[in-house]
Amino acid sequence: MSLFKKQAPPPPPPKTLFEKGARVEGDLRSRTKVLIRGFYKGTIKTSNKLEIAENGRFEGSASVAELGWAGSGECNLTVLGAARFSAGSSWKGELSTRKLTVEKGASLQGMLREKKS
Repeated sequence: MSLFKKQAPPPPPPKTLFEKGARVEGDLRSRTKVLIRGFYKGTIKTSNKLEIAENGRFEGSASVAELGWAGSGECNLTVLGAARFSAGSSWKGELSTRKLTVEKGASLQGMLREKKS
């Protein structure tokens, strides 16, 4: 019997998920990660990460802590931390972020602004 038991890792935080085939319009405020695999049109505000999956599409505006973009869309984005656009993704609009990573093969069109601390 060990005095120092290994504790199980905590469960991952819950997330808001829009699955492939979903079509949603509206305004969303969340403290959890938001994952879009379908279509979302509207505004999103989260103190967590927004992920647009490979088949996901987002139109509107978002203010998020972190961004992972693998899908497509036309929107205005304010990212407090890092934004990453994956190969094969496409985006058009305005982006304000502290750190930007664009993989070869991603398509970005619009206004990019560096967000100061």
